Amino acid sequence: MDLARETLAVSIELKARLDGFAATVDLCRRIGAVDQGTLRQTDTYFSMGMYRLKLRETEGGENLLIGYSRPDAAEAKKSQCRVQRVENAGATKASLDRQW
Repeated sequence: MDLARETLAVSIELKARLDGFAATVDLCRRIGAVDQGTLRQTDTYFSMGMYRLKLRETEGGENLLIGYSRPDAAEAKKSQCRVQRVENAGATKASLDRQW
């Protein structure tokens, strides 16, 4: 892991019910969204008490270790995140699995 590549971020998560897929796609296009294809990723979560840690492996892309904290609530949630690029996702996952 290269600590110089770590970034800090804030994200907002909002989950909403989608009743009409076609209408939603149309709305997204009208406000400027562009289809950039399908992104396939796998998240592996590690228990860290009140903090959360996940390893995100992206097919054909970069792998990220994401540490974050956020409340458990039904409404929109603000997360404080630390994101770090990982070169070897398999070795990182194996190392983290041995820790807990």
